[in-house]
Amino acid sequence: MNASVQLMDGSVSTQDLAELMARCAGGAGDLAPPAREVLESLRNDEILLASDGSTPVGVCAMKYTDGERVATLSFIGVHPNRRRAGLGRRLLMEAEGVARENGFQALRTGSAVDSDNAAATGLLKQTGWKPVFGASLKMWRELKDLPDAKPPAGYRVRTYRPGDDTAFVRIKNAAFMSENAGGRAWTEADFEKEYLNSPYFYPERVLFAVFGDEPVGTTTAWTATNRGKDVGLIHWVAVVPEHRKKGLGWVLNVRALHKLKALGYGEAILNTSETLEPAVRLYRRLGFEVVLRRAVYEKPLEGVRKPSAISQN
Repeated sequence: MNASVQLMDGSVSTQDLAELMARCAGGAGDLAPPAREVLESLRNDEILLASDGSTPVGVCAMKYTDGERVATLSFIGVHPNRRRAGLGRRLLMEAEGVARENGFQALRTGSAVDSDNAAATGLLKQTGWKPVFGASLKMWRELKDLPDAKPPAGYRVRTYRPGDDTAFVRIKNAAFMSENAGGRAWTEADFEKEYLNSPYFYPERVLFAVFGDEPVGTTTAWTATNRGKDVGLIHWVAVVPEHRKKGLGWVLNVRALHKLKALGYGEAILNTSETLEPAVRLYRRLGFEVVLRRAVYEKPLEGVRKPSAISQN
């Protein structure tokens, strides 16, 4: 039977909607239904249902914010038994039309979509959606055949010493805030929470590039879980702007990789953004490859056809 797609008319309760979304999210990678309080705040004209007769088999939820030009795609999913039949595409195209009819210029995913979710990324790309803001990247390499590296003249590498909290915070803020990446400025309380209070912390894991007696760069040989396996993590690589282009990023990374190998890890990962192009080039030179992309997607709505869902409701 062909499913119909229409705006919700109030006949489906919040509880039934939550259960439908949970079923539609099953086996769909990182897809997760909105929180209950979000569902309760949605209006009927923000929810599209695909139904076989009286049985809902797919759902799309959007969120409109007054005064904004971009509506948010909060959720889209199809019951596992009805996938691979174009229903997700129909729901998405109807959502685009409904958002356009409500005066929005674009529709944007409410969260980043993983490249592991091939169905979701494939659907978005096929229907004209594109990543915005720059994707976050997970990069990986085995800890074999590691290069060596010596600091340039005037620099040396040492490990964490008591009182280095201030230096770490200064370096991280100078490095990442100048790149407009890394969020708000860190404080020593953040260092204490993420590092000193961590069961993985010990001084030999935290490396500093030092010029004279001044720390000017840092990274950490940390730990993480990747696909259910404990791996090494290159964490917070940062060099202050005035000491860049001297090879310190290479030296710090290489030293951290050797430290991870000495700790018994067989592979390492790191997280970065594709907007940090010099860093990505460095990591590729170090033998890392991209294994996961996470991106927010957006679709301009100019020229999108009027939705049939409006006339059906």
